[in-house]
Amino acid sequence: MTEQVVRRISAQELKRRMDAGEVLLFDVRKKEVFDRGHVKGARSLPIKERATWALEVPRGKAIVLY
Repeated sequence: MTEQVVRRISAQELKRRMDAGEVLLFDVRKKEVFDRGHVKGARSLPIKERATWALEVPRGKAIVLY
């Protein structure tokens, strides 16, 4: 089993890590809200659809949810 760690990161660290291809950013708000505006590079993955996350989330990179 892999260790799961939850920690906060700054916006600057998030941008640096996204630019380096180290993390994936998921917006967990409703799709309608995501469509009205979201962080550049984020993917929509609504929290209510979390049962399908295992199929959609690639392995091997850190995951950032907002």
